[in-house]
Amino acid sequence: MIMSDSEWCVYLEDLIFDSYLQNCVALAKGHWFMVDQSKLKVGFRATYAFADEDLFVVAAERVGTALKEVHLKLYGA
Repeated sequence: MIMSDSEWCVYLEDLIFDSYLQNCVALAKGHWFMVDQSKLKVGFRATYAFADEDLFVVAAERVGTALKEVHLKLYGA
C-alpha cells in the first residue's frame, strides 16, 4: 500500500501512540498542539509537572520498549 507523506505521518504517529499506551506511557500526540496542521511532523508531548523523579528511568525504559515494538512492526526482526 502506497501512502502519501501526510498519511504516513498520521500512520506512524498512531502506531507509536498505540504502542505507548500498551506500555503504560502517557504522552500526547504532537499534532494535537500544532497551530499549523499542514506541517508533516510526528512528535509527542510530555509533562513532568506531576512525575516522580524516581520513575523517570522506568518511563524512559517504557518509551524505549514501545519504540522497539514499533520498529519490529515496521521492519521485522
